[in-house]
Amino acid sequence: MREEKVITHRYQREKIFDLQKLLDGDLPNNQDNVIETFSANFGKGIEVDVKVVGIPDSYELAGQSYVDAVFFHDGAEVTALEVSEEIIGDFHLYYKGVDYTFRILPFEE
Repeated sequence: MREEKVITHRYQREKIFDLQKLLDGDLPNNQDNVIETFSANFGKGIEVDVKVVGIPDSYELAGQSYVDAVFFHDGAEVTALEVSEEIIGDFHLYYKGVDYTFRILPFEE
């Protein structure tokens, strides 16, 4: 049986939905680079950073903001997950016999 480690991060409901609207191209973006970072430490040197990266509307690739998730072991990159357009949900890594899941969800009302 595989070991599982799950960390759930609950984020301000309005803010997380605004980030998703930005990713969907439904909100204008004037910021360049990282807009928001979500991080988790699973212990034993395993960490994850999930970043919402913005591309300003004035750039050629306007409206193509994305989510970049990277897992680390002792500070060294293990893997970068495929770029996504969804911030709400699970980010997974199976590494050295352990399933790691970082779950980002809005606060429940």
